[in-house]
This record gives sequence, structure tokens and C-alpha cells, in this order.
Amino acid sequence: MSSLISRLFRALIALAVFVAINGAGAAQVIPNAPASTGAAAKGPLLFFSASDVPALKEKIQSPEYAAIWKQVADKAQAYCDPKSHDYADPAVYRRDSYTGDFASLHASRQLSNWMETIGFVYQMTGNASYGEHGAAVLEAAVRSLPVTSKVMAGRVGTPYGDMMRAIAVGLDLLSDAMTPEQRKVIVETGRGYMLRHVADYNVPNSPWTTYSQSHNYNGVCGGAVGLLGIALRNDYPDEAPAWIKLGQKMSHDWLRGGFDRQGSYFEGVQYMCYGLGNVAIFADALKRYDGERDLIETLQSKGITRFLAMQKLPGEAAFDARNDSLYSVDLSGGSGICSPFVLAMASGFGGVVAPDPLAAWLWRNGGPTRGNEPLQIAWGNRTPPQDPSTVLADPGSAYYADQGLCIWRTGWNKSDTMFSIEAGPYHPVTHNQADKGHFNLYALGYRWAADTGYGNNREPNGRCQTVCHSCVLIDGKGQALTGAALGTDGKVLRYDNNARQGYALVDALSAYNHNNGGGKGVPLDKALRHVLFIRPSMTTPSIPAYAVVLDDMDWSGQPHQFTWQMITWQDMKIETDGITSFTIRPSARATDPKMRVLLNASAPMSLTSEVFTPDDYPGRAPNTYQRIRATATTSNPHFVAVLAPLPAGSPEPRLSVTLVSGGRTVAIDWGVRTDTISWTGDDVKLRD
Repeated sequence: MSSLISRLFRALIALAVFVAINGAGAAQVIPNAPASTGAAAKGPLLFFSASDVPALKEKIQSPEYAAIWKQVADKAQAYCDPKSHDYADPAVYRRDSYTGDFASLHASRQLSNWMETIGFVYQMTGNASYGEHGAAVLEAAVRSLPVTSKVMAGRVGTPYGDMMRAIAVGLDLLSDAMTPEQRKVIVETGRGYMLRHVADYNVPNSPWTTYSQSHNYNGVCGGAVGLLGIALRNDYPDEAPAWIKLGQKMSHDWLRGGFDRQGSYFEGVQYMCYGLGNVAIFADALKRYDGERDLIETLQSKGITRFLAMQKLPGEAAFDARNDSLYSVDLSGGSGICSPFVLAMASGFGGVVAPDPLAAWLWRNGGPTRGNEPLQIAWGNRTPPQDPSTVLADPGSAYYADQGLCIWRTGWNKSDTMFSIEAGPYHPVTHNQADKGHFNLYALGYRWAADTGYGNNREPNGRCQTVCHSCVLIDGKGQALTGAALGTDGKVLRYDNNARQGYALVDALSAYNHNNGGGKGVPLDKALRHVLFIRPSMTTPSIPAYAVVLDDMDWSGQPHQFTWQMITWQDMKIETDGITSFTIRPSARATDPKMRVLLNASAPMSLTSEVFTPDDYPGRAPNTYQRIRATATTSNPHFVAVLAPLPAGSPEPRLSVTLVSGGRTVAIDWGVRTDTISWTGDDVKLRD
């Protein structure tokens, strides 16, 4: 009876997957899968096929790849050596220091890293000791962490995705080194994860199929479902095709739901790379499995490499820490959270689509190229890199309307400047912060106006909240609480860009008023922020690019304490006159650049600066930041802020604000040129 119930359950799950993918009208009963015989799949397929192995063996001996191969071989040796600090011990797993349990695989992907590294070396050398140890590690992992384990109970999303990826990779690269008993338990555990995910996916109104397709775990799990389906194709030939189709559907849904029309990802570069890791590998594997090109073509069509290029800081191998992202994003996957997506795009996924020279440039300039060395070898290519300034149609600006993200820049070198602001809608249930209208400014190789980065928790003084962003506080309060599935909305009302300046008007009123859960913030009547990015002029080359921020806020026309603040990097030296200006320096050396922050308001201001530590994630570096503040008590502060990064020897700007009928005239006097801004009502113009 139990066997009959089990077979019926499997058949219902398979039917549910088919219906989810193809629609109820096309539903057919998928036959029940027989129990696995433990027979190994016919050679690897996820990263390369058996027919590719001879060429890869030649590749690793070439001068171009010999050093990378040595890194892979050395790592594999260390993982298999009980005397090594890096030993992958089947009996005692390395526990992640952050969460304290092995479910934190989704933070480090350590098990996948072991499988990829050990498995690749086993495939290249045929050395049985590697295969046997890798198989033993995977067997211990699945015995310790079946889907029914207490550690995995109640978990959703990425922990399952990372376990499915690790099992898939181990089966793909190490199957013929496993004993029948080892392979049987690994295969059955993999199927258990698959069935659990399918059951969760098909719950009526499940997050997977309704409101959270934008979330990174759709990419992580969608790619992993597909990879594991391919790895189990010979064990469960009746069920695997539906699993693979489900992986394709989830991957496509994520690419449609999480990315705007121009390729920006709503959760920032870090989570984009996290999801792309599995999706890119799955897309590459599909072409070997059945010749499928659609997922690769979708990845190419999204314009993701342009988004990455526009997010890259000038003169730094780092990316803008927008939303819940970190600055240090390793595109190679060395940190375990990112992907070699750009490497695959550079080659056009081995020539399936046109090679992307911008991706090749990002691979060389976007971050450290450590880690994931097996894929660096398997996917390595000679596509010549091209600088964004020569590839992009409009390299000086980008407006991602669906995300509410505006970026302006003068270039990508250390001497260049980049300014960005974001105020878009909340996409449930993506990562979100109370930062609508927050700006970042990078120039001359320094982070003058910065972001505190990742903080997906609800501490009132945590990284998610307005107190940790370059926004305005009212009576000490910011936008409504965000984090852990709470979010707020903003709008970009106007955007413009031309040869002289970039301009945006953002509305953060909704974000101050409430969050998506009904939580209250500050009941403002108006929360508008105008920003201008004023470019260098050929006629006055001594004047650098700089930004101007204008805030128009009101709360029932009554006086309140408004505090304008800007977050800057932890090691900056800050000076202030206490009345109208700050000077920010990276050091005391006169030869270094500095930034002048000139301020004006409708009432007298008090200026302060302080070092602060966000409440959440105390172990996440950097722990401390600095913020400068200007506080005025009035009914509408009408803050004017000039943010001018100055190379050594540049002229000093002077700010003056004059009241005129219906508004203000803002003048920035550089001595050799005066930039005049007319601010009347909701209209802001830089005069010619």
C-alpha cells in the first residue's frame, strides 16, 4: 500500500509540474518514475561533455592556462589532504561563522566549490583518489542534509538551490567514481530535494508563481532545478524532462520579473550575480543537453553587461552598492556569491550568440578574477575587450525607469566622476531599503558619498533604514521601516541628460508616509528632491564635474527639525565651519583631492559630523561609516547642497542663494565661470 501511495504521489507531483509549465489545457499524465538503478550518467554535461575533455587537457597545458590549472590542482589537492587547513572533511563539515549551520551553504556555496574543483581535476587527470574523496564528501553531505533534515526544515529558496546545484555538479563530474551505494543515496537525496521544491512551487498562490518572481532565489533555484534535472536525466527519464522544463520556466520568469527592460536588476549587482550563477551554467548546459538556445538568447537580449558597466565605479574594481549590494562583487565567483556570467557572455556561450566585447572588458576590469577556476578554463576565450566608452551608445548616462535608477558619469578611469540616485517602486518580495532619493558620488578614485551596503533586517538604526543613507530626516525620523520583505515606493518624475548636465526629479513622499505592510513613517505632504550632475566644459576645463542636490519638503506647513545628511567613507577626514560647509579629505596631504560640500537652507543650520556603526550585521566590513549633517528648524528647509570633488589645485566654488518671486536662484561661482540654477516651484533649470 505504501508503495502504491508513493507512486501515486510522484505521479501527481509530475503532473503538477507539467500543468504549471504548459497550462491546464495541455495537461497529460506523466508516467511514474522507476526507482533509480544507480547507473551513472553517460559522462559529464553541465560544464563540458566527454568529447570536450581531450581539448581541455591540451588547454590546461598551454602557457595561457597553465597557471590557472595549477591553482585548480593545488586547491583540489588541499581539499583532499587531511593535513591541509582547507581539507574537505566528510566527517566534520566546515561551519559558516555567520549563521553557524550548514544551511549557510547558500552564503558560501562551499560544497559546490568542492565538487567543481575536485570533480574538474578528476576529469582532467583520472586520478581515482580525487574521485573517491569527492564522492565521499558528497555522500556525507547528503546523508547529513536530506531535504527532511531539521536544518533544512522551514527553509525556502536559496539553501535548496545551492544544495541542488552541489548535488548536480557532484553527480555530473564524479558519478563514475562513486560506488553503487554512494550513488544511490546521492541520487535519491537529489530527487527528494527536487520533489520538495516542486511541491512548494505548486502550492496554490505560492510565492514562486505569484509575487516574488523578481527575487534572486528564483534565479538560484530555477537554474539549480534545471541543472539537477539534467544530472538525473538517466536515473529518472520520465520525470527529468519536466524538471528541466520547470528550471527553464523559473529562469525565464526571473529574467522577466527581476530585470527592467534595459537590464538593471532590482536587488543590485550582488544578488544579480548570485542568481545569474546558476542560470548561466544551466543555460550553457542546455545547449549540450538538447541544443536549446532560448535561455542563452534571453540572457544576451537583456543588456545586463551594459548595466554592469554603468554600475562600475570609476578607477575601482568595484560596483555601486545600490539597494542590498556590496561594493566588492567578484564577477568570477571566487567569493561564492557571484558568477562567471560575463566570461560566458564574452565568448557568446561558446559561439551560440555573438561574443560580447564589453563582457570581456568587465572580466578584466570589473573585479578580482579568482575562484571558479574550472570555469575560467572551460569557458575561457580570446574575445578582445572593448572599453564601455567605445561600445555604449550613450556612455555618459543611463536611466533605468522600472527601477528608478539614474546614473551619470564622465568615464571609467580614476580621474572620472560618477553620480547616481535611485527612487523606484518596491517589487515584492525583493530586497529593499528606506533609501528613496539616496545618492552616491565617486570621483578621483574615492567614495565621497557612499552607501552602507547590505542590510536586510528591520533594526531602526540598521543599514536598511534612512538613518544610514544620504536622505533627509524629519524630527529624527526617516522613511518607513524596510527590510525582510518590507519595502517602500519612490518615483522619478523627470529625467534629462545632455552634453552639459544631467537632471532628475524624484518623489519620495510615499516612502516617508508608509511601507507596503501598512507601517507608518512620517506623514509629509511633500518630499521632492532635484539633482543635477554638471559636466566639465571644454571652455573651462579647470572646473571638474560636480553635483547639486535640492530638497523641497513640507509637513502641513508647520516648523519641524529637518536634517540633511550624507554618508561618506569611514576613513575620510572631515572639517566644517559649522555654518555652511564641509571639507572632506582622504588624507592630510595637500597633493590629494578633496570634496567641498556647500550648504544653504531657508533657516539657520547647525553642521555636525560623526562616526556611526549600523545596528545590524556588526561583523560585516566595514563596520563604521561617517555622516555629515545639516539641521534646520523650519516649515520647508529648501536645502541646497553643492557636492564638488576637487583635484589638487582646482578652483574653489562659492555658493550663493537668492530669494526671487516664486523661488530661488542658486549660483555656484567658480571664479572663471558661474553656474546659475533657477529653482521655481517644481521647476529647476541650469541657465545657459
